[in-house]
Parts: sequence; structure tokens; C-alpha cells
Amino acid sequence: MNEEIQDTIKEKNVHLQMAEMAYEEKKKDKALSTVNNEILSVSFDLQKCLATPFLSSGLSFYKRQLWTFNLTIYETYGDKNYSYCYLWDETKANRGGQEVASCIYKYVNDKLDKCDSIKEIIFYSDCCPG
Repeated sequence: MNEEIQDTIKEKNVHLQMAEMAYEEKKKDKALSTVNNEILSVSFDLQKCLATPFLSSGLSFYKRQLWTFNLTIYETYGDKNYSYCYLWDETKANRGGQEVASCIYKYVNDKLDKCDSIKEIIFYSDCCPG
């Protein structure tokens, strides 16, 4: 095998090991948040762009559509799991870092207003572009 292929295989293996370690940490944090009411474990992801209206015929698909964005936040707190969706369309904002950060900021403020016992929030994101 040439050196370039070996380096690529090595990089892939390192990447897979790091991903596995991250999943294990997420699993531990989620378990911790079920027994410690001061810790909230949260994961979030931006859903792919949603064409509005949803059109399946070829010609109409290429006509101008309104793009809708959805940031989903999933939390584990105590013995409960909750999901929150932050939905907006392209006339309001794009799907970049500022928009994602604004949604997370709103989520954190709303959560802390409702629950005094939370001292730590642990966030996980799986390739959220923002």
C-alpha cells in the first residue's frame, strides 16, 4: 500500500475513535442529567431545508419555493425528555451561525426562567452548519 492510502486509513481510524469517544461522553452526560437536577443535557441540529410548499412533480419543483428552516433541540432532564423546534423561513433569516445562536440563546433564557435548579447545561451538536 502506498503511503497516502495508509495515511488516509490512519486518519479515518482516528476520526472514528474520536467520534466513539464523543458518543460515550454524550451518553454519560445524558445519564448524569437523569440523576442530577442541576445538569441539563441537550443536543441540537438544524434540519435540512424544507421546501414550502412541498411539491413532488418535476417541473413545479424548480419553480420558486419558500425555504423553511427548523432547528430542533432535544433535552434530557430528570426522567423526562423534551423536544423543541424553532422554525423560521428565508424571509425572516438565513440558516447560519447567528440564527442558530439566537435560537439557542432563546432556549437557554426560557429554560432558566422556568427552572431555578439548573446550574449546568451541556450541549451536543452533530454537524450543525451554523
